[in-house]
Amino acid sequence: MSTHINCHRCGGEVPEDSRFCPYCGIGVPQRPSHLSQRHGLIALTATSAWVLATLVAKSLDVSLAVALFNTALLLPAIISLSLAVYVLWKQRSTEPLTQIPFSPAIALLVTLVWFLVSMLLASDPGEPLITGIIWWVATFGFALAWLAVFVAAIQTIGASAWSVLRRTMWVVVYVVPLPVAVYLAMLLAGQEALPLKARFELSEAALFDDVKQPQEGSHRAGLFQITLISKIESCSFLETGGADLGDGLAYCPDGQRPIRAMRDSPPDIVMQPLDGDWQTADWWSYEVVESSSY
Repeated sequence: MSTHINCHRCGGEVPEDSRFCPYCGIGVPQRPSHLSQRHGLIALTATSAWVLATLVAKSLDVSLAVALFNTALLLPAIISLSLAVYVLWKQRSTEPLTQIPFSPAIALLVTLVWFLVSMLLASDPGEPLITGIIWWVATFGFALAWLAVFVAAIQTIGASAWSVLRRTMWVVVYVVPLPVAVYLAMLLAGQEALPLKARFELSEAALFDDVKQPQEGSHRAGLFQITLISKIESCSFLETGGADLGDGLAYCPDGQRPIRAMRDSPPDIVMQPLDGDWQTADWWSYEVVESSSY
């Protein structure tokens, strides 16, 4: 018994192997070269693996509190992706996924997950190398996937009998999520390290206690994993990304930064006030930009 499909131009039901539509006469009743729900299932599965890999990499060698914070932040993404994969996998039993056009909801979900993971990575000044690589690879792959969705969306313009307005709205739904998410990610990341500041506000008391009574070795301070505490002039530098004072948080009372951070050609330590006040800020984020003895 042959299966039937709906002609993409007029919507009439025709046999799947038909070479023309008996209702409108189009030579190819199947939608040409459209992305299918099978592609969406692959995208959701790959995104789920990326989120889990990021979570594992971010939770290695950290305290239970930091691991739980990372897990809680990514939990909405994990649950949403799992439900979407389950729904698509179950749907395949009633109709072949290759015959169902790619849903814009999948592109939107994957985009929101990418945005959420970006905010997690931007909230930690000591980003491990492995999660940085995972993020860049995923972002590059996501951009290429978005281009494929863009091409599929453009194809619907010439492969549908819908009105111009309806086709245009459908293309917009396909195409817009990624540029919007990229804009929001860059906007939030550029607002004086807003994700980092939010994480810092939840940890400030614990960080200050660590400055008053420094602990040795890797340990937790609020929602940060501190691997090294060093004194440079009047400042305490709390390294969060390793054991080489590469980057992290610094406590400098009344904005008295070290001379190494005040040079113009260029400074050895680049510092940004967490409260936006360059004159009297106590807490700063920092990055060591070149090696030197001190």
